[in-house]
Amino acid sequence: MPAGSWDCHCHVFGPAARFSYAEGRTYTPADSPAEHLYALHDRFGIDHAVLVQPAAHGTDHGALLAALRQSHGRYRGIMLAGDDFAANDLQALHALGIRGIRLNLIARLGSPPGPAALQAMAEKIRPLGWHFLVHAEAGDLAAVRPLLDLGLPVAIDHMGRLDATAGPDQPAMHVLLDLLRNPNCWIKLSGIDRASRRGFPYDDALPLAQKLFAAAPERSLWGTDFPHPNHPNVPDDADLIATLPLLAPAAADRRRLLVENPLLLYA
Repeated sequence: MPAGSWDCHCHVFGPAARFSYAEGRTYTPADSPAEHLYALHDRFGIDHAVLVQPAAHGTDHGALLAALRQSHGRYRGIMLAGDDFAANDLQALHALGIRGIRLNLIARLGSPPGPAALQAMAEKIRPLGWHFLVHAEAGDLAAVRPLLDLGLPVAIDHMGRLDATAGPDQPAMHVLLDLLRNPNCWIKLSGIDRASRRGFPYDDALPLAQKLFAAAPERSLWGTDFPHPNHPNVPDDADLIATLPLLAPAAADRRRLLVENPLLLYA
C-alpha cells in the first residue's frame, strides 16, 4: 500500500458489553472493536481510515467516537442522523473527525429523511465541508439525483451494490455513470466481494470496478468494508488488497485512489 493510504469504508462493532446495539436492528454482528481494526491496518500498512456508523448501532455513536479518539487523528467518521440531529454539536463532532452523514436508501434498513429534513441537514453541514454517504442498491440509485441537487458531495457506497452476474453493461451501471457525470458525485469501489458471485479473484466483478474508476478516477475511493457485516462469505482482506493492482495497474492511479482522493473529502 502506498504511504498515506486510506481504508475509506470500515466499521467497529461493540463490544456489546460497553456499546449496546440498537433496538429493532435487522442484524446482530459479532463484536469487532476498534482494536481489531487497528491490527488489520497495521498488518497491511494502511495509515488512515473512515469509520462508517453501521445500522446495527443505530444513532448511538459511542463505539465509533471512542475509536476516533483512540486513533489520535488517523481516522475519520461518518455518522447516522437521527431525529435529534439538529441538537448535535457539529463543531465538536467535526473536531473528533466526523466528516459526513450516511443515508440508507435500502428499505429494509430504514427510511431516509424526507426532502425538507435533507435540505435542513444540508444547510447545517455545508459550512463544515461535510458530505452525504449513500447506501443504496442498484434499483435505488435514481433516488441519488435529488441529493446531488443539494449542492454537496455525495458518495455512493459499494459500487451501488451492482450484481456482477448482470455484467458491466447492466442498466444500473448506466445510471451510475450518468450520476458520475455530476462533479459532486463520488463512488466507493468497495464491496467487490459482495458484487461477485464467483469469489476471489473476483474476475466477474472486477470489470464493474474498472469501468467506474475509468469514469471518475478523480472521485473514486476504496475501502475494505471490514469486518464485512451481514456477509454470507466473509472475504480475506488480503484478497481484496490483491485486486488493487488489477483495478488500477498504474502506481499513479493507485496513489490517487488510495491517498490523494480521500484527502479531498476527509482531511
